[in-house]
Amino acid sequence: MTSTSDNDLLGQHPLELSGIDHGSSSSAGPRTPSVFNQLDWRQAFGGALVGVGVLAIIITWWLVSGTPYPGEQMPPIASGGLGGAALIAVGITLLNAFEHVKDRDALREVLDRVDDLERRARASDHKTSATLDQVLALLDGRSGGAATSRARRSPVKDATSR
Repeated sequence: MTSTSDNDLLGQHPLELSGIDHGSSSSAGPRTPSVFNQLDWRQAFGGALVGVGVLAIIITWWLVSGTPYPGEQMPPIASGGLGGAALIAVGITLLNAFEHVKDRDALREVLDRVDDLERRARASDHKTSATLDQVLALLDGRSGGAATSRARRSPVKDATSR
């Protein structure tokens, strides 16, 4: 009897990163995924935009924090603060778009697996049905055929046959 561990099943998951080693606990050192080998452009550009947006907001805060006059504070807030917020929003949108792409890929793989299982189940049903027909034919031949085949064709008795 063979047993499968959680580590074996993780390797079959649609969202599995191929760079993660799910091997035995005897492996030396920490497990590190090869994320940079699988970095999508949406992740890279979105992360960069979020970083630049946060940096713009921090620089804007630093520029505005030393001025007591609101008239001097408005231009940096309008350009750096709102611009930084817009960069963060676009970056998060790109990161979210990447997640949707990964979700669609995972769903496509799951649906392909379900379709494969349905196809196998139908093939198995056809084989089982053919085998059952052969067994019933053999039983019909041994018992004379008439009573068994009649019972097999109409398993529900109707009121007129009584």
